[in-house]
Amino acid sequence: MNSPLNFTTWEKGIIERGYCPEMPHGWFDQHSIGGDMGSKNEDFEVTEIPAYLPCGEGEHIYLWIEKCGKTTLEIQKLLEKAYGVKEAEVGYAGKKDVHAITRQWFSVSSLHPPADALDIIHAEPGVKVLHSTRHQNKLRMGHLRGNRFGVNLYGVTADDATIQMCCDRLMKEGFINYFGLQRFGYDGGNIAQGMRILRGGQAKLQQKKMYISALQSAVFNLYAARRFSLMGFNVVVGDVMQKIGGGCFVCEDPFIDAERARNGEIVVTGSLPGRKVKMGSGYTVELETRCAHDLGLDWPPQDTPEPELLRLDVARNLAEGDRRPLWIRPSHVSFTRLEADDTLHFEFDLPSGCYATVLLRHLCGSAFTR
Repeated sequence: MNSPLNFTTWEKGIIERGYCPEMPHGWFDQHSIGGDMGSKNEDFEVTEIPAYLPCGEGEHIYLWIEKCGKTTLEIQKLLEKAYGVKEAEVGYAGKKDVHAITRQWFSVSSLHPPADALDIIHAEPGVKVLHSTRHQNKLRMGHLRGNRFGVNLYGVTADDATIQMCCDRLMKEGFINYFGLQRFGYDGGNIAQGMRILRGGQAKLQQKKMYISALQSAVFNLYAARRFSLMGFNVVVGDVMQKIGGGCFVCEDPFIDAERARNGEIVVTGSLPGRKVKMGSGYTVELETRCAHDLGLDWPPQDTPEPELLRLDVARNLAEGDRRPLWIRPSHVSFTRLEADDTLHFEFDLPSGCYATVLLRHLCGSAFTR
């Protein structure tokens, strides 16, 4: 990875792998249950929680599909073939893991589908259409509330009381909302590719979006790691707060906003750098700027940038930026013991864009390898 500065071991893990190998101050081992996720697809289940349900009529076919060991893009290609449509006529709300059993909605723009379309889909190993109906609009990225996860953990060392305490803490306090390693590619390669794009390198549009997004995500992860190391869950003047399900504002009274954050009304955010990002002030903007510079980015843009820093504005609309909650409170967190004493089935719901593996890292501690 090409960065102008050196990082500590745990910061390097944050940037390259999407999580900290070991949080500072031994955070993981003080609040963990041990264990690791199984390697079989059946050990990891993801069920989409849609933003809305199809109404039953319209020009778009809606398919509730279960897949095993396949990517969302593979299913998209399969639907293109089955219905004889172009890529733009197939929609989905979010990409799901390949090494898992997942269930999600797809839409296909087709008023008169081929009679054998479902037969073609079901002939593909690891794919089932669980339900088919219609709706009036295409399903688009982001048209979902979140995902429900079911995970088998092996080698759990904690007793039931400790596990329940950890589940309760997750729901009450939340966990650090890092981007997972999937975002960054093998050995952080997507970050290096993002830097190459900012230097004028070429790639297909979708690849450019992925690489620039990885670079933005790395800045967020580095900020989150440093911020929690220094400040924990505290709210400070200048933080950009987000109303749950609403807009953002800058904190002027941390006493009031800290209470609202504890009540789950608002949350502190970190930046995904870009030209449209709402900026905070004071400590917050200074730390976000330092994290961007340490990853080689001139952001926020300076009038006379340092020559070794790369300008995000060369990516234009690929780097509009956003705010992302620094911590997330999962809901419906529960567990059951399986036949083996050290095997646990763990269930929880997360908002769209959050990583189950990051939550599990917080829960299991340094024993977790994903």
